[in-house]
Amino acid sequence: MAPNNKVSPLEALQANKADLPPLATYSDAVAAAGGKGPAIDTTRRHKAELKSFFKELALYLVWVGCFSMSIFLSRDNTQMFFYTAMFKDVFITNDFQMQVDIGDADGFWEWAAETMDSLLGGDY
Repeated sequence: MAPNNKVSPLEALQANKADLPPLATYSDAVAAAGGKGPAIDTTRRHKAELKSFFKELALYLVWVGCFSMSIFLSRDNTQMFFYTAMFKDVFITNDFQMQVDIGDADGFWEWAAETMDSLLGGDY
């Protein structure tokens, strides 16, 4: 019978380490290619990412469109007309009857307080 000389692959590598060529690194591959890195094909992954992005964008736009339609179609147009007319009367028409000069930040806040008092305290 032949003797049992089984050696594990790791032991064989360690025993023959001196005879093995050095492991090539990325920089070795770049140098061997004349200074150009190996071509890596990323177009398939890039296309998949773009497809995923546009799917999410389309889903978001559909959601925003449905949300906006539900808001605008569920409001009372007559009430909105009078509401915007009230704000126009208070903020725009009131500008010509101002008692406060808006020349600095304090003047603006005085005007805003006066206008808001008439808006919130009025009989609207």
